[in-house]
Amino acid sequence: MAPQASIARKRYLQQKLDRLLERRHRTLVYENGEAIPTLADLQAGVSEIVQEQIEQTGDAKVISEQAFDIPLADANLTEVSYPVIVIASGFSYTLIEMQKIERAASNGSRFRVNDKRGEAAARAIAEKVNRYTAYGSSQYNFPGFLNHPDVDVEDSSTDIFDSNTTDDEVYDFVKDRVYDIAKRTELIEQPTTLRVSIDVHARLTDPRANSASDTTVKNLLLENLREMGLREIVPDTHLNSDRLEQYGVHAAGTHKDRMVLYPKFPEVVERHVEPLQMAPEEYRNMRYIFPAYACVSPALINFPDAMYYIDLPKKSA
Repeated sequence: MAPQASIARKRYLQQKLDRLLERRHRTLVYENGEAIPTLADLQAGVSEIVQEQIEQTGDAKVISEQAFDIPLADANLTEVSYPVIVIASGFSYTLIEMQKIERAASNGSRFRVNDKRGEAAARAIAEKVNRYTAYGSSQYNFPGFLNHPDVDVEDSSTDIFDSNTTDDEVYDFVKDRVYDIAKRTELIEQPTTLRVSIDVHARLTDPRANSASDTTVKNLLLENLREMGLREIVPDTHLNSDRLEQYGVHAAGTHKDRMVLYPKFPEVVERHVEPLQMAPEEYRNMRYIFPAYACVSPALINFPDAMYYIDLPKKSA
């Protein structure tokens, strides 16, 4: 039997399924605004953004009727600048493919496979935006949300995965960190969100080991700390030990996950973006090139005392 006939016979015996499978992607919470309040207000061509800050100072005292040394108050205006980076990718069609697309369009149909190239470029940009927003880049002087230099870090030795660590101790460990922010800011700042690694979240959602109740540590925290502002405890793969070491937050072999406490309010933490844009197309070597780009600021942490990083031993294998 000729090879062509064999191939045709094999194809005849196959059934093509209707569904077109595509890779399932993780949610990019540091790119899509889920983790950080995001404003799509960056203007085209901006290389820096500037935040004005006012610092008020002053004192007062009891004076006599003829006092001449009344203390004076003042308000000083300063500016803080942040870099804006441009992240780009692109996709292309050959000259022949473009002719096929135009022909298909004239017939009222679409050249299906090419639609996905633009999506792939957009996803590549989003992945990079997500990474730089989360972990930053020293090369571009771009601070990350998960390792911002102005935020305090607690290097804890508490092992919440140890079999001797009770649920009450885990509860107290997290509760004390929430109250630490409230105390050091005199109740001005109250964290709404606790982001934790996958393993830490699993520990917090285990039924209480030392109680007949099926209430979890997570439920207790959300119920009892609501008046202190806590609204959500969120699992986040970006806080896993291996990711932190991969992107330079921790040195290799640190073996610690990170917890992040913060108020998810735009006046406390925010980021600014210029959404995905298309640049003018190019033509070279019988290929049409379609560049795309997005402009992003780092996460602006306007009140660092409202935020807290806690590093703790990861779950042993």
